[in-house]
Amino acid sequence: MLRSLPLIGAMIMSAVTANLLLKTGVAARNAGGLVAILMHPTVLCGLALFGGAAMLYLLVLERLPLNVAQSMMALQFVGVMVGSVVVLGEPMPPARLLGAALITGGVILVGLSATG
Repeated sequence: MLRSLPLIGAMIMSAVTANLLLKTGVAARNAGGLVAILMHPTVLCGLALFGGAAMLYLLVLERLPLNVAQSMMALQFVGVMVGSVVVLGEPMPPARLLGAALITGGVILVGLSATG
């Protein structure tokens, strides 16, 4: 499990950054439909990062059971919440903060069970 942490971290960071790029790209487009959104450079970069995250996930799946690997992926939700506050200036009400803490606690418990 510990040897997989750098891969898991890179996968989560890629997925979080991809989500932030997609949101930024959608917000930046002036007009047009889905094709215009898909052709926006920021959206294209976000989609490419999702592809990179998927490749990293395949490497994680080689090393960990699916139920552990997928549980680790839940940290991307927390990362997106934090990133949306820091990068996009979105609010983080107390209930959402509690949800992020519960997700993090659950992932820690799964991680501890994977090593013990």
